[in-house]
Amino acid sequence: MRLILIFICAILLMSCETKRKDIKSKKKADTTDGFKKYYYTDGKIKTELTILKGKRNGLARTYYKNGKVSLEMNYVNGKREGLSKRYFEDGTLYQETNYKDDKIEGERKKYKENGSLMSVARFEKDQPCLGLREILLDGTLKDNFPKILVTPVDRLKREGVYQINLSLTESARSVKYYIGNLSSTGCITNSLIGIETNNKIGTIKYTLPPGGFMMQELNFVAEIETRMGNTYLAQKKFYVSIEN
Repeated sequence: MRLILIFICAILLMSCETKRKDIKSKKKADTTDGFKKYYYTDGKIKTELTILKGKRNGLARTYYKNGKVSLEMNYVNGKREGLSKRYFEDGTLYQETNYKDDKIEGERKKYKENGSLMSVARFEKDQPCLGLREILLDGTLKDNFPKILVTPVDRLKREGVYQINLSLTESARSVKYYIGNLSSTGCITNSLIGIETNNKIGTIKYTLPPGGFMMQELNFVAEIETRMGNTYLAQKKFYVSIEN
């Protein structure tokens, strides 16, 4: 009887292991070479692409359920390369983005459903840069982007703390604040130091002991998401001269 139970348990374990392998194999992407097509559950075409040497190569397309193209993306050895295009569901062009070595490089253009230009944003190695242009409904360029407001709060005598609060002159979808300088071409870099932000307010605190003194020039950068979904960069220099 004991041998029978051991045999049954072994069979069950083998069955479970086989099922796990089946699940893993289903999740694993098809990397065999050739032209691939994938479909929605109703049988309509969803994606088509080409695999070469186990990587995406050439033009890949994603489709809406109505059969219109949603996205066109070019690949070279598995990396995004060249001009990609996104479309509205009716088939009109929505966005053009240029890629180099799998990163956004150059201008990203967005269009309105009537075909007119909506915005132009510049990127370098996936990072947003200065110079965002947004076109309003009347065809004019938006010129009143948010600016950085710097509000010092001096509590040195009472608590030994000098605080700087950062905010914006107008509302935005989201904002990130940094200390440091943009690249020589005006783009976000990894050298920037992030500032703690809560409810779109950035906060920096300096503590000084009695008799302490500090003088420093700071450059604040705000990475702002606009109402059009673009990234606008604002800068503001601020001189700190504090003594406790």
